[in-house]
Amino acid sequence: MLLDGGFVRKTGSGLFAYLPLGMLTLRNLYQLIRNTMHGLDGQEVILPFLNPRSLWEASGRDRLSASDLISVRTRDDQDLIINPSHEEAMIGLFKDMIHFTWQLPLFFYQVQGKGRDNTQASHGMFRAREFITADGFSVHKSFTELNNFIPRVFNAYRHLFLMCGLEPLIAEGASFHTGGDRSFDFIIKHRMGDYQVVMCESCNYLADQRVALGKSRISYSKPMPFTPQVNDQLSGLLDLSRQVGIPEGRIALCRLYAALDGLVMTVSRAVHEVSFEKIGKLIGDRIIAVLTAEECQEYGFDPVFLSPLGFDMDELRSNGVRIVVDDIVAETPNLVMGGNAPGAYCINTNFGRDFEGHYMGDITMVNEHNHCVHCDGQLKVVNAFELASINRLNDYYSRKLQLKVADEEGNTLHPLLGTYKIDVHRMLSAVAWLRQDRRGLLWPLNLAPYKAVLMVVGKSGALHKQADGLHQVMSELLLWDERPISFIQKIRDADRMGLPIRIVISSRTVRDGTVALMSRSGRAYQRIPLNRVKTTIL
Repeated sequence: MLLDGGFVRKTGSGLFAYLPLGMLTLRNLYQLIRNTMHGLDGQEVILPFLNPRSLWEASGRDRLSASDLISVRTRDDQDLIINPSHEEAMIGLFKDMIHFTWQLPLFFYQVQGKGRDNTQASHGMFRAREFITADGFSVHKSFTELNNFIPRVFNAYRHLFLMCGLEPLIAEGASFHTGGDRSFDFIIKHRMGDYQVVMCESCNYLADQRVALGKSRISYSKPMPFTPQVNDQLSGLLDLSRQVGIPEGRIALCRLYAALDGLVMTVSRAVHEVSFEKIGKLIGDRIIAVLTAEECQEYGFDPVFLSPLGFDMDELRSNGVRIVVDDIVAETPNLVMGGNAPGAYCINTNFGRDFEGHYMGDITMVNEHNHCVHCDGQLKVVNAFELASINRLNDYYSRKLQLKVADEEGNTLHPLLGTYKIDVHRMLSAVAWLRQDRRGLLWPLNLAPYKAVLMVVGKSGALHKQADGLHQVMSELLLWDERPISFIQKIRDADRMGLPIRIVISSRTVRDGTVALMSRSGRAYQRIPLNRVKTTIL
């Protein structure tokens, strides 16, 4: 709709140019965001679009976000990154400015463009390679101070969305992987969304799939004798489900992952995917990526029939390998597991008797097999897009990047931080997607590039003189359609653009000194005096 309405033009995969109508709409959204931030005592700054890679190396995010980063090497051999977010750069600014607790709390924000190497750029402005966000960063001397500020931002964001005609859902977010402690995400459901959210329709539980909690049905039975098997025809353990009929819920799959501090082997049932977020929170580390088959072999592990069977736990730990067992695996008896050699597998493996782990806990992502932990209702997974987020970072980044302040007694402490993001591209896209009908867009008054479109029915000079006088007084509010085309075509184009109000001047209105005013829906019609037009539409 933004393309059809003349607001943006696509210039490449994931790249969009804003046209004059788009810029006016963007300017209105900027102003709403700035008003929101100033209401929170925010002060506006702007940070460089590029930052040295060394900043990202200091926080560790150069490895965690490697696939999203766009790098630039200058002629003098500087390695720079086009920022997909600005945590490191903002903390660098804070380090130069903040030295004492009496300077806190402090809240800075910016509205700026960013870039990421996005493989899903075909999803339009919802997944653009270049995008605009409004980023807020707050610094606090205590947990209480930070925790009291977050609800203020939460309420301010909800009000901002309502002013834009949006009522997003609010889900528990995933933040540990990128340094956070807790987060809230403002989302809209969308079949093309890149964000999977778990919903319970019975009690309205809502959470990012990476952190969502759910109950599993476990069939308890007596442990059976451990039985090794070999079948050279197997290409993987899931073949046993297809060929022999072993339920996938009884098959335990193992994967090897690279983390910031060594390797991690996970053990989970085949019916669930593991969550990097949950693994990281359990072991206190950040998962980077799953190892390829070649990388597994380089470390001496079978990539297909991998399992913890037969390994000495202390030796693995000393070699930098940690075994993490999902709690459902630990509770489920008589599982089928790989035998660490091609075609080898073992029947009736049981946690504690046949294998162990360095860590045990909930590490899998909830799906339709699970039930709600709050009401036992059936859970479902839907796609969504994230429009904004609130993240409580605590002191993770201030410790990583050595941000310190001194209190009244001269003691040094690491201040606590919160980050607050609004994806401007996505907000405009969400309004356009959710507020439309078969004729075109339906902009709310707060965002519309013009409050109204002015049209004249007839060709007499008196009509155009009145229209010109009205436009001169209200040029920033009115779009005067003077094109030599039919009135019907003008109506169709105005509907496609989504301007909220139509103002029509005709021979009848000129005679009695009024104008005809209609809403975009066409349901509200009124005749008002010329001198009341401005106060009526504002």
